Amino acid sequence: MKYVIPRNRQIPDPSFADVLRSGALARDKTGNPEGDNVFAYRGSNPKLPKSDFISLGKIFPFTFGLIFIPDQAQGFGDYLAETISATTTLLVGTLPKMAIDSQIQPLSAGDHSALFAAHELATRPLNETIAKLVKLGALYLPGVEAVELEHQVDPGGFLRKGSHHSVLTYERIDGTRTTYSFATFSATAERLVNATIECVLQSRAMGEFDYLAGAVKSEQVDADQTWAAHVETYKKRYGDEWIKHIEELSGDVKKVLDAELEQKGFTTERAMAAILERIGPLVPSYRQAPKLSDWVKGLEEAAGGQSGAVAG
Repeated sequence: MKYVIPRNRQIPDPSFADVLRSGALARDKTGNPEGDNVFAYRGSNPKLPKSDFISLGKIFPFTFGLIFIPDQAQGFGDYLAETISATTTLLVGTLPKMAIDSQIQPLSAGDHSALFAAHELATRPLNETIAKLVKLGALYLPGVEAVELEHQVDPGGFLRKGSHHSVLTYERIDGTRTTYSFATFSATAERLVNATIECVLQSRAMGEFDYLAGAVKSEQVDADQTWAAHVETYKKRYGDEWIKHIEELSGDVKKVLDAELEQKGFTTERAMAAILERIGPLVPSYRQAPKLSDWVKGLEEAAGGQSGAVAG
């Protein structure tokens, strides 16, 4: 089984934080992320010399991709629990990406300095967590960068167990490619590899949709101006304590933007049609891969006939 899907050049490279914040898909009873044991290699053939071996570790499925944590990085769940429970971390998931990105400028930049300060405050604990994980050899693999996915079977040999491998190639926006192989020898190895590939395809669909949905909406409304105005209102109302009311602020901003979109007649159907239009050239490739094919079908149904015929 192998899928080849060209990179969507409209989608920028996500960060480790983007994948981490998207949320773990499997959690234990205490709420910490759960993962499966695998052997990680660089390249497409785990039988190559030992220098290509990365580590034994666990691979964790997240909404926007996979995160591999070497065995020596014990306490991954604890790191996340501490970070996610930090009040300031809530800001990261609340402030829309387009608002955050537009505020990366000097603190002296007028009205935007408040959002910049909030972003800095919110990301500090998360960045510290990520720095610890990277130092211990962690890898993050965003779904939107996945371009080749293959299930390989090694039947084994003399004194060597048979194994199943998920071989995943990722391509950054600059064209740089990296291939990783994750091998497993468990009794459920085939199921695990198939589930990993399915998860990667799903994370590509979710990552692309998240970005494109924000992009098509941002062309209809000036979210940055709305955010800046509301931040000023909250600063006057609560003073230096305004950051503690970020969820309330976010809800107010969402109501204003939703109302503006509704007033302009920008319905869900129009949004889905616009997304379909943007991915049109890639749809024939998407139709060859489960999850991506389901995503296209879902977009077509949600568009309600407002889009033209999509290729494929």
